[in-house]
Amino acid sequence: MTVYLLKSSLSLLLLFVFYKIALENERLHTFKRFYLLGSLLVSAVVPMLSVEVAPSVAVLTTVSPESVFVQELPPAPPSVAAAPTPSTPEAATPPYWLLLYCIVTAVLMGRFGRNLYRLARQITDHPKEAFRRATLVRLPTGSVPYTFLHYLFVPETAYQRGEIEEELFTHELTHIRQRHSLDVLLIEWLLCLAWFNPLLYWCRRAMQLNHEFLADEAVNSSHHNVLQYQQLLLSKLTPTPLPLLASTLTFQTTKQRLLMMTKHTSRRTVWLAGSFSGLLVGTSVFLFSTTAAQEARPETTSSAPAKIQRPATLEKADTLLQRYGDKLVMLPNNQQKKYADLTPEERKWVWVAPISPRRTPTEAQWADWHNPHKFGIWVDGKRVRGKALNAYKRTDIVAFLGSYVHKNARQPEGYLYHMDLTTEKGYAEEVREHEKSPFMVLMRDKPKPRNN
Repeated sequence: MTVYLLKSSLSLLLLFVFYKIALENERLHTFKRFYLLGSLLVSAVVPMLSVEVAPSVAVLTTVSPESVFVQELPPAPPSVAAAPTPSTPEAATPPYWLLLYCIVTAVLMGRFGRNLYRLARQITDHPKEAFRRATLVRLPTGSVPYTFLHYLFVPETAYQRGEIEEELFTHELTHIRQRHSLDVLLIEWLLCLAWFNPLLYWCRRAMQLNHEFLADEAVNSSHHNVLQYQQLLLSKLTPTPLPLLASTLTFQTTKQRLLMMTKHTSRRTVWLAGSFSGLLVGTSVFLFSTTAAQEARPETTSSAPAKIQRPATLEKADTLLQRYGDKLVMLPNNQQKKYADLTPEERKWVWVAPISPRRTPTEAQWADWHNPHKFGIWVDGKRVRGKALNAYKRTDIVAFLGSYVHKNARQPEGYLYHMDLTTEKGYAEEVREHEKSPFMVLMRDKPKPRNN
């Protein structure tokens, strides 16, 4: 989830910075509306996309990555066998940040529901009538009209006296006809869930401002008197608070609206805006989607030693003796004996522990390992805590091995899993150490003769 939020935020930041620099002050209001909505959609979807890219470097391995990270050893006597791994880990206490997120989200959801309820009460408690393909709601108080969905709220006294200018009706009915309330509801709902992301607050402000640009443009196209409309806007400014979810002309950036009415946009600007926007979306997909090449594992020959295969008969040359020399072998009674001192029958039951198979963690595994309440991390044998893991990239890890930490062995940090991660340099050292001093175990104390 952390990786998804990071990629989504970076994608939205890239698209929004372009909007602020190149688009906000241009008279491309319809295009800008869909650009902002599209930016939210692209930022939400792109991190989940998988783009197939041919890998430039082949990876030599015979072991395909698995979703599990705990390596299982073959059966061994109790003295040398590893402790069994439980099928399901114990439930960990939810972190404090998750509790805080739930509390704040619940408060914001409650406020969102309260604002909807207040508008619904205004609709049900006051007189209504059909008005130019909308529903007009007459309120006993208020100074300026505002809209929500297909409802137009007006002060009853001013409406009955005919004191509401025709330009204001045109402005507010444009909000209804173009369904600007749906944009507002979408961004408010997203803010309830992602309240910690400041980019969404900036997007909300940009969307509300652009809604006013669209309504102002409709007024000037219908009434053809820009100067008179500008004077009308200035005369209607009021500090009276209005419902959060409503569209109204008393938006605080009136100066920008007045300046926008006198601007002109050339066809060249329109063409460049569309072209660069498409290029930027493609760049976002390339930068923040998941590339399949990072997970690819082409079919190649083996590069790491696996479990040693025993010779078919003892009359053949002894493979282990030739490869590793006369090394010590761990016996079932925890004593050691040189390989050359074993009987021919005992040699049949010698097992050499393989090194970890080459594999790179998946995106989900890498994100999960950043949780210090669940994982204790070692990289190339050195303990890595907190943000120190950010010094490594997922693709830096070429092998990994983990084990469950039982209660009686758990450290004060309280993590549930011990993870050993290996980089390319560490893996090369592990291979050299394995060839120099392999871990050899006699798996049976009373071997049974094997048919050759």
